[in-house]
Amino acid sequence: MVTFRELLGKSKVELLLKNHLSYLAHTPNELLSEHMNLVSHYFLELVKVHQLEKPLDELLIKVCSQNKLLAEFAKQLFWETILYHDFGKVNENYQKVKMQNHQKFPDNKNNQIQAEHSVLSAYIFLGHKISTGLQQTDDAEEQNLLMTLIFAYAHNIIRHHSSRLDDFSSKQTFKRYSAELCSRLEEYLGCYHQTYILQFVQAIPEIQNIAEFKNLGFEWFLLIRLNFSLLTAADYYATSHYCSKWEQHYQEFGILNSDQKERHFRNLQTTHAHNKALYENQNRILKQPLVALQEKSNSNLNKLRSKMAAEVITNVRQHTSERLFYIEAPTGGGKTNIAFLATQELLQANPELNKVFYVFPFTTLVTQTQKAAQETLGMLPHEWIELHSRAAWKQKDEQEEKEDGVYGEVRQDDIHNQFVNYPYTFLSHVRFFDSLKANDKSSIYLMHRLANSVVVIDEVQAYNPDLWDKLAYLLKEYADALNIRFIVMSATLPKIGDLAEAHFRSLIPEAIERYFTNPNFADRVSFSNELLQRKRPRKEEREQYIEWLAKKIHEKSELYRKTYGSVRTIVEFIFKKSATEFASFAKEKFEGYNILVLSGTILESQRKTIINFLKNKENKDQNTLLVTTQVVEAGVDIDMDLGFKNRSIIDSEEQLAGRVNRNVNKTDCTVYLFDLDDAGVIYKTDRRYKEQKTYLSESDYFEILRTKRFDQLYDKVKTYLKTTNQENQMKGTLSHYKNSLIAQLNFPEIDKEFKLIDQSNTSVFVPLNLDVWVWNEQNKKEQIFTDQQIQFLQSFGVKIINEQMSGEDIFDLYKRLISEQIEDFGAKKQNLKILQSIMGMFTFSLFSESKVLSELRNGGNSEQLGYMYLVSHREVYSLKHGLELRKMNELSFI
Repeated sequence: MVTFRELLGKSKVELLLKNHLSYLAHTPNELLSEHMNLVSHYFLELVKVHQLEKPLDELLIKVCSQNKLLAEFAKQLFWETILYHDFGKVNENYQKVKMQNHQKFPDNKNNQIQAEHSVLSAYIFLGHKISTGLQQTDDAEEQNLLMTLIFAYAHNIIRHHSSRLDDFSSKQTFKRYSAELCSRLEEYLGCYHQTYILQFVQAIPEIQNIAEFKNLGFEWFLLIRLNFSLLTAADYYATSHYCSKWEQHYQEFGILNSDQKERHFRNLQTTHAHNKALYENQNRILKQPLVALQEKSNSNLNKLRSKMAAEVITNVRQHTSERLFYIEAPTGGGKTNIAFLATQELLQANPELNKVFYVFPFTTLVTQTQKAAQETLGMLPHEWIELHSRAAWKQKDEQEEKEDGVYGEVRQDDIHNQFVNYPYTFLSHVRFFDSLKANDKSSIYLMHRLANSVVVIDEVQAYNPDLWDKLAYLLKEYADALNIRFIVMSATLPKIGDLAEAHFRSLIPEAIERYFTNPNFADRVSFSNELLQRKRPRKEEREQYIEWLAKKIHEKSELYRKTYGSVRTIVEFIFKKSATEFASFAKEKFEGYNILVLSGTILESQRKTIINFLKNKENKDQNTLLVTTQVVEAGVDIDMDLGFKNRSIIDSEEQLAGRVNRNVNKTDCTVYLFDLDDAGVIYKTDRRYKEQKTYLSESDYFEILRTKRFDQLYDKVKTYLKTTNQENQMKGTLSHYKNSLIAQLNFPEIDKEFKLIDQSNTSVFVPLNLDVWVWNEQNKKEQIFTDQQIQFLQSFGVKIINEQMSGEDIFDLYKRLISEQIEDFGAKKQNLKILQSIMGMFTFSLFSESKVLSELRNGGNSEQLGYMYLVSHREVYSLKHGLELRKMNELSFI
């Protein structure tokens, strides 16, 4: 097929636009032709660095039903969407009103479209391309396909300044200004040296009915999003280039080069002794029989880890062309390191792969893995970025504050972050999956970067089971279309592939039978139903039950302490209220213990303090009681001796067990389940909970926990999904998602029906004074705010007093930045982003519809500028315990 560079050579704007020296694209004096040349440059650059030409050609061939001539024309249309997107700036009112170009463009009172340019650009595109398209073929079916393509691309042109894509099938986008545009379209078409047929132009309102946005395949959905991604990104780069007066083109696209790949791979093999030994002795490790590693010992545990790692390396090398992989490894098996091995092996085997994404459902895992990767691979600061609500604003280079108070090179930093131009990205699952399916522009920006990448998706069991089939479907289609390698992993891994006819290669085959049941993993923790013999209490029995529970946990802890010299006990509750009530009883019974509370209302600095205390080797022999909610399941890297948990869903129990005897070097470690609160309040809509309540007896339940055969539950969930998917029009099913939403390019509903988090949250800002440091694992002071953040605050007069930062001062600065009027909007946006990462240290989230939030409102706390400002924090909040719910009428908290 013809290349984009060849197409560009045939369509220089200076040759297409009559009187091209008269039209401006941006003030004060950027010509429209100059802007379009910049857009063209950045479009070609993005296609080149992300190697998009080949996948786009293959996509267009599929869209055009293997007709290569039509595909050639479709590719021309794809390019001309970029070319035409600002052609509507020939609108005399745009030139006069927006560009202040009065001398060349006097008033035109007959202009009914004001200073609009995006819609006019689309209609100019339609006028020129429909004329060509209808003459391209006599075949009615082919003409219908071309008209659909033309109107789809025109839709992208119309929406390129909008915040999101809308529903293509409704065709509402084309109705705005339709009559006014068609009446004067011939005049605007005449501004260009392009041919058109007047009768076709006049018939545009009727011709658009030929465009049928239905019964389309996934490739259409991908094609339109990719076109929109490249259009809006190239336009953003070009506009930034002009506004920032860059002397050279932007070149830092965050792509791995061969030198970086080699350096990271070499560091992987040498940084840690276990990886060095692995690569030096891989064949011998593979030949080690598993039957010889049954005895429990630290030596055998390490041999099992090495054997799993060696199998992963071997299987990756044998299947480098495959694109979907599972890593199923038991807790304590070194899953994170195994993922690094698989990723680097894929990068070595496939030279075209040039960026990596690590995706997690919990921010703790994002940061944890980033630090491990930085240490293992020797990544430099400009080679990685974290993307989540608490991540600091990233700068590739240290830069000085300017005289106008702007910190750093605004546009460069904005683009680095906006387009995530870093080779390694560690991000939240919401942010990643939005790039696959969301309809907002900021999410679609990232889409073109996904091509030729490796994506590791961890803790997949944390996703709503109702989404498993859609998840597998999207991964399969994106992997095939954009040459992406997906690695899906977990210790409790649902095999989602068969829900969407997607073949995943298991990098550790038969992992449950061969590794999970090995005593070094299987006997790491035992589960006990002893406390379940006491039934769930009625409301009036609740206090008595909690007192009994505290007594039992104390007895078990003391027995362990007397046997082994010290004990670290973790107790997990479903509700914050229960954790608070239990903690009050624990203060009386657990004398001499360090009592720590970790819940969703604990601020980040206190969470770090608790985790660092637990990981500090100097504290390992101190008696400790950790009272927590389910936030501890979120990949928190701690090692406890005993666990107690309110029974909920089976893989949640296993996740808690992953915090007990984590390093597999202790004995008699047990997780006791109890039944204080009804898990159905939280999990009533979760298909796993419904299936386990219906089909699993208590003995079945504990047998699965013992044998790790979670597939026995997951298979029931998958059977349900497969059955419901036979109902094509049933909302929420994969068949409905594919055939009624994606096939009709209903972008808002495509996004809405794949919501990883279905409840909205409200950020609560706590205006207390925070220490600027915490004690780290080595018992040394460690900053919790970056140097950049501190310098930024100081530049606005926010001072650190007695090594503390004032939350009140931070929020006052936020209000000031929101309200200030500055000419450079980019600088304001950057300042707010830097500040919001700082504000994340003072915030926690509550469900927007929760009773607790309602009570906070009634307590005189105010909602300001997107936050609930906790005026009453002195009365209802403490740094160590979070929200004091007992002081808020004992309301439930989730």
